[in-house]
Amino acid sequence: MTTIDKMTNECLQQVRAGIDGVLVLLDHESERSEGSFSALCLLGMVKGAA
Repeated sequence: MTTIDKMTNECLQQVRAGIDGVLVLLDHESERSEGSFSALCLLGMVKGAA
């Protein structure tokens, strides 16, 4: 694996971790907010496609 591949993989792992964190927050807030629920569904689909 090249250095660029390793760096790309590390960046993708960081992005995934960030998305997971946002999903947890949206899941919590979606109980009170329709907008949060919509964002949760959208981001969940984006994560599933990645």
